[in-house]
Amino acid sequence: MLILLESICMCFAMIMVCVVGIRNGAEKFVAFYEKDVQKRVAALGYITKEAM
Repeated sequence: MLILLESICMCFAMIMVCVVGIRNGAEKFVAFYEKDVQKRVAALGYITKEAM
């Protein structure tokens, strides 16, 4: 029972991280991606390196 409760709490926490990250714009959430993806997003002009 304890494992089930912990799993539900962790899922809720991960969902909240995603909601907060995407709420202000998905391009600001790119800080959690690999460096290659960050460079590509900056090259396309979606966000600056300073904003990341």
